[in-house]
Order: sequence, then C-alpha cells, then structure tokens
Amino acid sequence: MKSKSRRYYTKRDPENFWPAFADVMSTIALVMLFLVMIVFVRNIIISIDLDDEKNKLNATQTKLENQEAILIQTQNELENREELLILLEENIDSLNEQYSKAEKELGDKQQIILILADQQQELSGIIAVNTKELNDLRIKLQSIAVLRADIFEKVQTSIEATLGEFNEAGEKLVVIGDNANLYITESLVFDFASADVKQEGKSLLRELAIAFETILDDPEVRSVIDSISVEGHTDDVGSTDANRVLSTERSTNVLNYIMASNPSLEEKYGSYFAAAGFSELRPIGDNETSEGSAKNRRIEFSIKIKDDNVQKIIDDYLENAPAAGGS
Repeated sequence: MKSKSRRYYTKRDPENFWPAFADVMSTIALVMLFLVMIVFVRNIIISIDLDDEKNKLNATQTKLENQEAILIQTQNELENREELLILLEENIDSLNEQYSKAEKELGDKQQIILILADQQQELSGIIAVNTKELNDLRIKLQSIAVLRADIFEKVQTSIEATLGEFNEAGEKLVVIGDNANLYITESLVFDFASADVKQEGKSLLRELAIAFETILDDPEVRSVIDSISVEGHTDDVGSTDANRVLSTERSTNVLNYIMASNPSLEEKYGSYFAAAGFSELRPIGDNETSEGSAKNRRIEFSIKIKDDNVQKIIDDYLENAPAAGGS
C-alpha cells in the first residue's frame, strides 16, 4: 500500500494577520489624512488667491470708477470750453466790428487833431501877443500904483531935508506904511485925547504944506491924482462915537492948519484935499499893546488915483489889443 504524503496547510497565526491589516488601514488612514490636509491647504491657498483676486478686482473697479468720474469731469469741461469758445468767437466778431468802427473814427479824429493843432498854433500866437499886451498893461497900472508911493517919498524926503528924520524924542516924523500911505504919529501933533494942534507939530505941518504944493505943481502928477485925503485914526479907548468925533476933528484941524500955513496951496490945489475920521475902526497895530495903540493913533494921508486915468490905460489896451482869431 502506497503511502501518500499529504501536505497540510496550516492557518497563519492570528498574531501575524491582524497587525498587517492594521498597518494597511493605518497607512490608508494616513494617506487619507494627508490627502485631506492637501485638500485643506489647497483650499486655504485657493481662498487666499481668491481674496487677492477679489481685492485686485475691487481696486480695478475703484480705479475704473475714478477714471469714469474723471472722464465725466473732462467731458463737462470740454462742453464748457466749447461754450466758451463759441462765446469767444462771438466776442471776436464783435471786437472786429468795433475795431473797424474805431479805425474809421480814428481816421476822422486824426483829421480833427490836425485841424486842432493848426488852431492851437494860431491861438498860441494870439496868446503870446495878448500876454505881452497884458504885461504892458500890468506895468502901466503898477506905475500908477507906484506913483502914490513916489509922491509920498518925495514929501518924506522934503520934510526930512528940512526937519530931519526924527524929533528930539527919537520919534520918526513921517512914515510910509505898507499900504503906500503916509502917516504921522498922533503924539507929534496932538496931546492925548486932544484935537488941538501942538506948537511942536506946527513946523511939521508947514513943511507938509510946502511939500504938497511942490508935488502938485507937477502937471503930470496932477493928471493922475483925484484927491488927497487927510484921515484921523484913534485907538479903541473910549466909545466909537467919541473916537469918531475926535478923529474927525483932528484930521480937520490938521488940514486947516496946512492950508492956513500955506495959503498958496489952498488957492491952487485946495480942491484936491479932504478930511475924514475913521475912529478906531482901521487899526494898523494891536490895541492890546501900548506900542500897537500908539501906531493906531495917527494922521494918515492917502492919495486916490483918478478912475478915468486907469480906465484910459485899459481902454488903450482894449483898442490896440488884437482881436481873437486875428493877427
């Protein structure tokens, strides 16, 4: 009998099978976990990338919106400039029209300017002639005004040659004032508040009478003199009425004595003289001071030039003056 050998399969030891399966499962789990981690990390990366892209998209959208606003603003500016350009074109047309009109007017005005220049040159010649004539007239009129001072200077020179310039008290006998009138201080002829001529003043008045006769003997002088006024003046002491009486009496007494001392003067030229009293109303000094009051108490001689003499000079000028527009 054959003997058969049998092969026997024995079961593996359970201790070897389950550890191997557990290792496989652990590996699978690790692989799955790794895959999950990869997916998670990838999702995170994708999420980050999406946020970046979203931010970029938002920035791009904001930039587009800004550019759109700029574009709208630019469009509005262009529209405004188009309107301004239209307005400027209209203004240019208006200015061109005004320029043409002004150019025409300028031509007319230049013609007028030429005419006016000719007229101005003509007037300049007339003015030059008239200026010379007026200067001549002024000189003639001034010569009449100066004549008054010349007459009194001759009177003053005549008196000073005979009596001297000052009296014993050092007072000047005859003074020619700023108004070209001749005056003598009250104290030389009168006592204070008196109208009676003092003995010391009579010699002065006699010399005045002689000097006036000598002056009036000149026919050229007489031709321009209308009158010689003897004026009495006082200070402000007392009332105006009383001073008017005093000043009038003094001037009258002076004139009377001058004529009495030289009858020839009254006989020949008495019609030239008159007396007047002005009280304290025409002061030449400050009545608040003793010096000013002394100046105000005076006898003043004033010469009036004939109006017809002055008028004759003016008439001669008008008669000989060139007419406007003439030569």
